[in-house]
Amino acid sequence: MFHGDKLKLIRMINCLSKAELSQKINISEDLIFQYEKNYTSPEFMDILKLTKFFNVPYSFFDSKYEVPDVCEIETLAFRSKTLVNYIDFEINYINMISYMINDLEKSVGKITPIINNLQEETLKMYSKATNKSKVIENIANHARKVLNISGDNQDLMYKLEISGIYILERDLGDEDAYSVWNSLKQPFIILGNKKRIAVRRNFDLAHELGHLLMHRFIDMNDLSTEMHRKIEKEANLFASYFLLPKNLIKYDLESISVSYNPDSYINLKRKYNVSISMLAMRALNLEIISKDDIKRFYAILNKKGYRKLEPLDLELPLVKPNKIRSLIIFLIKNNVQSLDNILKSYEINEEFFKYLFDFKDNYLETANIKTKVDKRLKLS
Repeated sequence: MFHGDKLKLIRMINCLSKAELSQKINISEDLIFQYEKNYTSPEFMDILKLTKFFNVPYSFFDSKYEVPDVCEIETLAFRSKTLVNYIDFEINYINMISYMINDLEKSVGKITPIINNLQEETLKMYSKATNKSKVIENIANHARKVLNISGDNQDLMYKLEISGIYILERDLGDEDAYSVWNSLKQPFIILGNKKRIAVRRNFDLAHELGHLLMHRFIDMNDLSTEMHRKIEKEANLFASYFLLPKNLIKYDLESISVSYNPDSYINLKRKYNVSISMLAMRALNLEIISKDDIKRFYAILNKKGYRKLEPLDLELPLVKPNKIRSLIIFLIKNNVQSLDNILKSYEINEEFFKYLFDFKDNYLETANIKTKVDKRLKLS
């Protein structure tokens, strides 16, 4: 039996409207609507088109398992108000990966996440704030201490993942990242997979961490443009304080001889793994650089073309999320579950599985092949 809700789910996960899907597979929009509503079942040729296009077997549409709704529209923190049209797509994506991750984690057990307690502590500090800037700085310093972030910020991704945050990469178009708490009290950061610059990624992680800690119970869907800007400004401020705490950065910034010259910040960029622009703005925040000099700084920055690509941008290594990848590889290598069994559990194939978790390399295949070889050796 064809389940129309599965067609809607996979269409949404692939960020396609009914009209867009209609154009891509040459099935009328009206028929797609009817299939999703279970008003009629697809003809054989239409089923072939759907399975081929979405890289899933027919059994996916025939499967009876239900993906729970654990993501709510008001919880998604998008950086741009123009992306509200994509919220339904991302809600379905978060629902699906939440379902799969929680199912897979049953095999290894869970530990109490650090991030949940940190968020509760943050909320108490944030809700009593009279001087928001000072409180956000205190929150950032406390978070950095609890998460035990190293001085160079290189372990940021790892420390966030072990704290209990699920971090994934996904095609978000021009959007850098977004974050969300699902109804199971699990935090997610979804990173855009197109922009491959390490310092930008560190900022995105810190910015989204700010949202997760400070703005969990704010209705993101109901914010005015002015309030949205305010919330984004707070997340930016948090990122600045978090990545460049005063006790670490102040002396280094004061030691720069020509503070309006972007090239003067290159060594500090390498040391702290943040952008030159962010270093200059932190210097302004600490009143180390004047407002006139910051204008000169940005004039030179534009002239040198550093707005698009700064020095070291192509040299500093990009860190990828590894927690979920490690979970899956652990299950396969330790014979807890085979890749075939994992795929069969959700009635999907390997291509769709790799799409969901943005596995672009052959690491998954290598682990699976090695496991099969090890099994054969044991049997022989």
